[in-house]
Parts: sequence; C-alpha cells; structure tokens
Amino acid sequence: ATMYDGKLCSVAWMPHPVAMFYNKDLFAKAGLDPEAPPKTWDEMIDAIAKISALGEDENGNRIYGLAIPNGKGSHAAQRFQGIVYSYGGNFLDDTGMPNVETPEYKEAFQFLKDMADQGYMPECVDAKDARSLFATGVAGITFESEMGRNIYRTTSGLGEEFDKSMGVALFPVNKTGESTTINTRHELGIYAQSEHKEAAAKLVEYLLSEEAAVMYYDAQDAMSPRVSISQLPEMNKDDYSRIFNEQSATAKPVKITNALFDNAMSEMSKSMERVLVNHEDIDTVLADLQKTVTDLYQ
Repeated sequence: ATMYDGKLCSVAWMPHPVAMFYNKDLFAKAGLDPEAPPKTWDEMIDAIAKISALGEDENGNRIYGLAIPNGKGSHAAQRFQGIVYSYGGNFLDDTGMPNVETPEYKEAFQFLKDMADQGYMPECVDAKDARSLFATGVAGITFESEMGRNIYRTTSGLGEEFDKSMGVALFPVNKTGESTTINTRHELGIYAQSEHKEAAAKLVEYLLSEEAAVMYYDAQDAMSPRVSISQLPEMNKDDYSRIFNEQSATAKPVKITNALFDNAMSEMSKSMERVLVNHEDIDTVLADLQKTVTDLYQ
C-alpha cells in the first residue's frame, strides 16, 4: 500500500486491521455461546440469523444480527473490500486497473443483498450509524478495526463497562481458507520540497521506534506495523490486542494507486445502494460500475 510505480513512497504507521466484534449478551439470548464466536462465514451467517430472530429488545428497538457500513459514501465501499477479499476478489487486476465485474464481487454483493432482504441488516447505513447500533446493544455483529474498543466505550456512554458485553474475534474464514480482511493504515512520508528532510527523517524514525509504539499503545491501543515490535509483551497486554496483532498477519491493504480511488469507492457505494434499496440486478449494476471506475482510472 505504500508503493507507487515500483518505488517506496512512504512507510506504514499504525495499521488498522478489521476484525469481527460481537455482542456477548445478544449471543447468550440467541442461544449461542458468547465465548465461542463464529470462525467460519457459514457459522457467522447462522449466528446473524439467530440474533435477528430475537425481534426487539425490551425498549421496542429492532435487533439486527449484523450492522456494517453499506452506503452513504466512500468509506462504506472501502470497508466492503474486506468482504470482497474474503470471497477471493480484489479491486485491481494484475495491470492495476479496476476489476469489479467478477464472480467474487457478485458473491460479495449477493451477501449484502441476502442480509438486507432477510431483515438481518439495516440498509444504507454509514460507519457512524453502524457503530451506534452496536454500541447501543441492538446489533449482534459488526466489523471494526482496533480503534473499536475506544469508539464503543465512548459511543455507548458506558466506558470500560461496555467491555463486558463486547467480544472480538478474527474475521470469519470464507472462500480464501484463512481470515482474510482489509487492513488500512496511517502512513508517514517526507515531501520532496521539504526544507528539513533530515529532521523529518529523524521524526519518522522515532515514531516507528519501540518507545513511541509502546506510548501510543498505552494511550489508544495503537498497533505497530513492525513485526518485531508487535510481538513484544508490552504490545500484547490482553486478548484484545493479541487478536488484532494476529489479524494483522492475514489482513490485506487496498492498493490506492490512483488519485481517483476515493471517487471509485463513492461510485461503488452508490452501486451498493442500487442493489440494497432499488433492488436492481447485481450483474447489471456491476457492469455499470466496471465501466464507470475504469473510465475514472483511465
């Protein structure tokens, strides 16, 4: 993700692999073992169905088995790539051009459609909506990065008390045979026109050091992209951190090799809405999307 035209242009800093979060209370109410989260895609779908069958909570709020971003902007489409990866797909082909008119993308879109059509998932929610549903205890499963723990503590208003209801596990294994998901990250680079390259390089070196990594980890669960540091006991103080460091090994970056990548993701988000809200044919939608994003990249 930090390469462009065969050259290293920046260095990775603070990876954000996406794993599966689940609500232990809803699992128990649905007759599922809260200490044995789904490991496979089929197991996850079964859990989603059983949680959705709970209907409503004591306040009359509808309970969903799944809540993930699936509309309203580019962020939802970027997160969706993790699901595409799990089906063995990839946004770019070997030549670096968009490649969405594929069986893998069709399966991923069909998954979203099935979840929405069966009432297991709300349609066209953004990241804020999905996080709110999970934080208020009316969504059984969501996908989130390591930032999730602090996000849900804050959004729920319960602080660390929310941890009692929150479980985290590796992204379920789907068509690839391993826990394949998306990994975004912050990156550090130095501009060519910088007048202080040497000082900037020292800052980058420090931010990637063990001292800085442990400091950021203690402050906000931040991870290190350096394997040697990520395996230190100081970076694995609980099961939560251990899960995300393990997830980082199989999570894949989205290669942003074109300045119009975000525009392409916005177009994909619109395509998701066409399928979920307008109930349009997936093959037709993907054919239109293929043409649109190819034109963008050219």
